[in-house]
Amino acid sequence: MTYISVPYSSREGAGESPPSPTALQSVPAPASAGQGDARGSLGSLSIKDTPTITPSEMAWKSYRNCLNEIKGKYGKLLTDFCRYMEMCDNSGFSAEGVAVGSRCKSYYVLDKYSKNDWGKRKVSGPLLNRWHPKRRAAWIAKMHTVSNWYEANRIEGCTLITLTGYQENSGLSFYDTWDAIAESRVKLLKILRKYLGKISYFWVVEPHTQNETGYPHFHLAVFTEVDNHIKDTNGEGMEDKLRRLYSEEWKTGSHTYGLDFTPMKGDKSIKDLKNYLMKYIAKGYIGDEIWSPGELIFNAHLYGATHGARPPKEGETPDLKGNYTKKYRLIGMSRDLSALIKPFEEDKEDIVWLHVDETEPTDQKNEDGEYVKVERVKTLFDRLLIPDWLDTWREMAKMQSWESRIYDEKAARRARKQQQDGYL
Repeated sequence: MTYISVPYSSREGAGESPPSPTALQSVPAPASAGQGDARGSLGSLSIKDTPTITPSEMAWKSYRNCLNEIKGKYGKLLTDFCRYMEMCDNSGFSAEGVAVGSRCKSYYVLDKYSKNDWGKRKVSGPLLNRWHPKRRAAWIAKMHTVSNWYEANRIEGCTLITLTGYQENSGLSFYDTWDAIAESRVKLLKILRKYLGKISYFWVVEPHTQNETGYPHFHLAVFTEVDNHIKDTNGEGMEDKLRRLYSEEWKTGSHTYGLDFTPMKGDKSIKDLKNYLMKYIAKGYIGDEIWSPGELIFNAHLYGATHGARPPKEGETPDLKGNYTKKYRLIGMSRDLSALIKPFEEDKEDIVWLHVDETEPTDQKNEDGEYVKVERVKTLFDRLLIPDWLDTWREMAKMQSWESRIYDEKAARRARKQQQDGYL
């Protein structure tokens, strides 16, 4: 199947995408007889980039709203998370790297003489953690692009698959449940690709809030029909097959409640899909309303996974600092949709970021005993441990060490020289 691509344009200051002078433009679907207005308009983005209070104040309000039972169970994790959010309110970041494989740019100093920067690159800005409202605004803008793509292609058939795992009443931790569902999601998609070929999909993680456990479950939107009309080589229906594997072989959740298949058809399919996914995305970010206790527990565990609160599992290796950390993704998609929402990059430099530092203003005594404002600098990430929010300036997919790039380029030059001289 050939899809019509739609342009992507990010919102200014959205945090994860380069700023754009123009607003996101929808792509009108080609009208056909009797269908011109049937699906309705996608509407405009209805979200404030800057809430009335800071993200840390929102987190502390959510914590104070929790019952004493929850505070007693997760107290340290929740308060550490709120303090981290408070730290991020007043902090920034600076990153330095080297542009590889491109011509060094000259710059001018006060004496007006042209200088070579030797390929050094440096960026700085506010420390936008993964919960910042601007990060949320960026994802909502991207979701509009997916909705536009869906409408422009008049895709017939979409199935929303909800993956739910066993929770703490089964003796599993938050991280055990997440890991089990994530592994089953990968296996499930492999099976669908085996019988259906190439498919487009989009998945979002949402916390359980019904009993305020905060445990995760996944919503997987597959842009095709997935039901028992599709048979495997043994004649078993696809929905029955996946339920059986999910419960009996993968042991991720129950046969009845572990997987839920919801076909999204009819004129409301686009509206339902957009609202579903945006509603789930919003629970992982700071907005205008405080988190419920379950949402706070969910997000505090995401913080804990990258700050040493997640117990290591068998076979895992520590990072360069000796810590067992893991970053959990809230959103994922097929490669075609990932390419669709990828912002246009004018600067094609291949930059290897060497380190990222946290900068925070603080008071310090000078030689005269007076307190003056200075900038405290603390290294956050070295080389390959660069966070994803640096994608605003550089796609980090082809990350490798500076030394290896120098070696590779020298080896390539030697090979070319030997070939020219007739040795190869």
